Amino acid sequence: MEEQAMHSVIDNIWDTYDVDNSGALDKEEARKYIQDATGDVPSQEVFDEMFSNFDKDNSGTIERAEMLVFVKQLLGGDKKPPVEGEK
Repeated sequence: MEEQAMHSVIDNIWDTYDVDNSGALDKEEARKYIQDATGDVPSQEVFDEMFSNFDKDNSGTIERAEMLVFVKQLLGGDKKPPVEGEK
């Protein structure tokens, strides 16, 4: 997927789920996104783990840059860098 298309996906997510227009998804907004995206209502434990995977800077919100990394990984457009010492 092209970079521009990925940004369009992020824009659509924000237009739909950033209901307070803060520029980031808080836990409630992220929960709604995950429920709609997966069609499932995760347990609090599973949701907290998913949120932590998104929220790389531990700010308590998910910023667009964090979501973009996730979308790239999800769609195979960005491979994780190798761990030091691994081949």
